[in-house]
Amino acid sequence: ADIAGSYTDIEVLTETRQEMYRAGRFGYALMLIGLYFVAQGAAMLIPDTQRVEFSNIAWSPIKWKRFWLIMIAIVLALCFVYVQQLTFSVDRSANIAFFVVAL
Repeated sequence: ADIAGSYTDIEVLTETRQEMYRAGRFGYALMLIGLYFVAQGAAMLIPDTQRVEFSNIAWSPIKWKRFWLIMIAIVLALCFVYVQQLTFSVDRSANIAFFVVAL
């Protein structure tokens, strides 16, 4: 298996594979903590000031506002990761003048 920690992973557990497991768990924990902070930030930015009861709980405007704030934050974070990876690519270093003008 190419992914360490996959349920089909039956290879011998070496030092490098242990490090891959450790890095994967650490990255997953950081992702969950970041998502928790984004959700808590959305709750702070969009408080429950409107206490209007709705017949369908899924159509609460407060929940929809928080949901879209979290989705936009995730999309922006993915865009920032893409731009960061672009800055370290070989193509950018070969054509640095184009990227300086384009971005």
